[in-house]
Amino acid sequence: MNLVYISIAVILSTVYWLYFLLKYDKVEREPIDTVVGIGFTGAILSVGGVFIYGAIFYTVFPFAEIVNDHASWFFCAFDGMHVGLYEEFMKMGAALLLVMTLKQFNEPVDAIIYSMTIGMGFAAIENVIYAMSNGFGILFVRSMISMPVHMGCAAVWGLGIATFRYNSSKSLIKTLLPFYLVSAFLHGLFDFIHFMDLSVTPTLGFAIIFTIGIMAWSKRQLKYLVSQSPFLEKGKCPECDTFNDEDARFCLKCGASLTRDFIQVEIDKESGVPIDVQKARANTSSIFTPRISPSGQQNQNSPEPEETIQD
Repeated sequence: MNLVYISIAVILSTVYWLYFLLKYDKVEREPIDTVVGIGFTGAILSVGGVFIYGAIFYTVFPFAEIVNDHASWFFCAFDGMHVGLYEEFMKMGAALLLVMTLKQFNEPVDAIIYSMTIGMGFAAIENVIYAMSNGFGILFVRSMISMPVHMGCAAVWGLGIATFRYNSSKSLIKTLLPFYLVSAFLHGLFDFIHFMDLSVTPTLGFAIIFTIGIMAWSKRQLKYLVSQSPFLEKGKCPECDTFNDEDARFCLKCGASLTRDFIQVEIDKESGVPIDVQKARANTSSIFTPRISPSGQQNQNSPEPEETIQD
């Protein structure tokens, strides 16, 4: 019966955060079944990867179990950063496998939406596991702190995926590496403070401030990338839907920025997909080539689009 109650509570908290996230998908909305499917599948893959990695790591390096005693700040720091590195790697790897070949990935903000959804799913599974071990009462704190932290860390490397697809001419590894390292560091810092076993007040205070900060940053990135959508009409404000002059830099009604400077590649006007991605479909299926990530089949009977968007 406990598992039933725990599962219901976790589902409710996940729905809440999913609603929060999808509020920012304003221009070319993602199908809800696709978002949920990517989040669920990505969570299973990443959590499974974490369990396999842990089993192998602690078998090969059994002495590493000593860090679980958290005997000093050094062991707390080591354990925190270690967890940050492999958990963010597994989540990011799942996102690359599932999202880079996704037809619906056709605007920059999609990268963060799907990445944060995978982070949310990962946290949901963790919440069930922790609640089964530590009791139902832990769910509220984990739902309001741990889940958004996982989402925020995923948003960091999710921005890297968007950058790789629409803004960078570098390889996938070179583009994603700094985003991944920042994400792993933030995750590790959060865990480090938790592992230090300080008194409740400073630990909870840090957790709340950290959560507010990373979610505020994520919200800002979501709003910015929505404003960079190739499907957003010129001059239309992504915040209040007011139409301004096409060359306006700020919305006359709400003052939001109308500048489009993120997309640095040629975009197919109809699909929102980079031109080089479409051309590469016939030659490769590798996601490790710059911006090579199939996003659906092009009509073989229609000519190459002549109109492109160059931002």
